Amino acid sequence: MPKLAAVVDSLDVVPEAFREAYTADGSGKFVLDTDVDAHPAVAGLKKKSAEKIGEAKKLEQQLAALKAGIGDHTPEELAEILAAHRSSEEDRAKKAGEFDKLLAKAIEKTKAEYAPAVQERDELRSKYDALEFKTVVGEAALKAGVDPEKLATVLRAVRDDRIRRGKSGLEVLDAVGETSTKTVEEFFASDFKKEAPYFYLGTDARGSGAGADTGRKIGAGVISARDPAAFLANLDNIESGKVKVA
Repeated sequence: MPKLAAVVDSLDVVPEAFREAYTADGSGKFVLDTDVDAHPAVAGLKKKSAEKIGEAKKLEQQLAALKAGIGDHTPEELAEILAAHRSSEEDRAKKAGEFDKLLAKAIEKTKAEYAPAVQERDELRSKYDALEFKTVVGEAALKAGVDPEKLATVLRAVRDDRIRRGKSGLEVLDAVGETSTKTVEEFFASDFKKEAPYFYLGTDARGSGAGADTGRKIGAGVISARDPAAFLANLDNIESGKVKVA
């Protein structure tokens, strides 16, 4: 069976026996009518996503248990509590004439009681944030049509530069790093799709939907793989080695 392209500009390139499997998308192109969710790569990613969600919930339960012990305090608040505790101990030590002894004792007690708890809380928060990012952002990207095989690269590309954790949760940044009002789903369905269409199903760096290659300096005798027009116009020169592709 011939390998069928996900998107074609014309049905002329599709064997006649398979043309009924394509439908027009309204933009002049034809899309293969297939069940993307049944693809093994997508099914695998969904399974992994469900596992990660389960891990995130377990971390939330552990974090809740930790909060029950030390309260819902930030590291800064805990530092203030410790400072107040030391101040009280210092006052009592000065009155008793045993300042140095009590201070050393208070420091050791503080380290023993609070340091492990603060460290554990920070580690749990870091793990939870990482799992939340992979799960929420990954699902939004797949829903918008990002190629599952390129998902890991996409997540690395957008983390902190375009999507980061804010005070109220994950927030989307615009092209200049300012917080926007768009949701993660809206970002992948519009902005990112325009900026990097080659990460989506049915497109690649040199094919339909790749978009213009802007902001990158190309040397003489070299064309960008993201410039479809230049690539097609130089097929002979590329084959002969006169022109290189970057």
